[in-house]
Amino acid sequence: MDKQDECLSRVVVNTMAREFHLYSDDGDCKHVKCETLDEFMNVLDFCRKLLDEDTLKFVDPMQPILDHKDL
Repeated sequence: MDKQDECLSRVVVNTMAREFHLYSDDGDCKHVKCETLDEFMNVLDFCRKLLDEDTLKFVDPMQPILDHKDL
């Protein structure tokens, strides 16, 4: 499949680490690490405007993540 046909299937937000993990329907994963709180909030607001509840997921801040592949 051409990369232009690739669709975003899931976004996992780690609020404690200010990170976003974007998954495509082809299984690719992109990692976005925000340096500042303002940057994080801008990306989060953008995601909330564009994505539904089934696509946008949040990591439980009380549950430590051992490996990114577990997201």
